[in-house]
This record gives sequence, C-alpha cells and structure tokens, in this order.
Amino acid sequence: MDEIQKDDMLQSAVERELYLISQSVLDLAQAMVAYKKLRRPSAPREALDILGEHDILPGEFIGRFSGIAGLRNALAHAYEDLDLSIVYDVLRHKLSEVEEFLRYLKQAL
Repeated sequence: MDEIQKDDMLQSAVERELYLISQSVLDLAQAMVAYKKLRRPSAPREALDILGEHDILPGEFIGRFSGIAGLRNALAHAYEDLDLSIVYDVLRHKLSEVEEFLRYLKQAL
C-alpha cells in the first residue's frame, strides 16, 4: 500500500482502473437483465439483485459482491475523501470476485 500512497500517478491509475472495472460490472449486470427480459432495475446496483432473483447469481455471492456499486460511487464522486485502504483491499483481494461474476454470466448465456 505504501507504493500506491507514495506515487500519485500509480494511485490515480489504480483508482481509474477500479472505477472502469466496477462500472463495467454494473453495465454487464444491467445488460444481462435486459437480455433475459427481466424487470428493469431502478438503480444499477439493483440489477445484481434481479439476477439473484432469477438464480443467475447466487445470493451469497451477491452479499459479498454488492459492494462493487458502492466502490464505483466512491471512485466516481468522493475522489478526495476516498479511503486508500479500501482501494488497496479491493486491488489485492476482490478482483477474483469479478472473475466469478463473469463466470456466472457466461453460464447464464
């Protein structure tokens, strides 16, 4: 984490990439909802719940993964107040959940 804290360019790049990943996840969730002709979500985060209601995503996975929407919002709107330890934790420990999400979507196609 020290490396990211000490390098503004690296920190900016990591935050931007995590923003793009989290936004893409929410976009893909909404696209799957539309593809499957499921009810329309009122917010991007709700698309994950809708996929859970139709057994495309397991409930326990949604519980672990739904923070992706909060991460996206924090990266988009609270840039200066962002807790770098959260960014670091996501970078080090949570990216495998994105891969898991993609596997669930692929199975549903």
